[in-house]
Amino acid sequence: MYSAIKDEQKLREWITARANDTTKPNEKRAEALAILAGKDWDCSFRVTELPDVKLTSMEGGTPKVTYQKPKDQKDFDNIQKCVVRGLEEAETAIKYDANSESAWSYKTNLLLEAAKQAEMNSDPTRKAEFEKQSQVANKRAAALAEERRKKEEAAEAAATPTP
Repeated sequence: MYSAIKDEQKLREWITARANDTTKPNEKRAEALAILAGKDWDCSFRVTELPDVKLTSMEGGTPKVTYQKPKDQKDFDNIQKCVVRGLEEAETAIKYDANSESAWSYKTNLLLEAAKQAEMNSDPTRKAEFEKQSQVANKRAAALAEERRKKEEAAEAAATPTP
């Protein structure tokens, strides 16, 4: 309902309550936290994809993307807050359910957002660290996706009668 009426604050409160409800199974709590991590990723991504933040140039006939801080410092502070909170949510989701494909996927994407922010702060070392961490998280997300695909194929094959 909160989503339908576009009340993001009430929606976040409701999802947070679900994530913190110790009577719920850990998988459900992880799912709620992954949703929150996704919202925080979106908070940053909407800013880092703006044309005055994401700059594309041509270098030797190849497009090169660079990121610069938003003009308004408040926007930069907000995306930093979103990424920190989102990474905490993704990590907690993974603690509750180490096989949460969505939590690993959002962790990957939030680490890429952190790398963009490090670039905006002219910190190539931190950017490289975040990119490396995102590659590790992405490998785990991809492995979980492959496991899910194989299970779905096996279930489908088992449900299909043989002639």
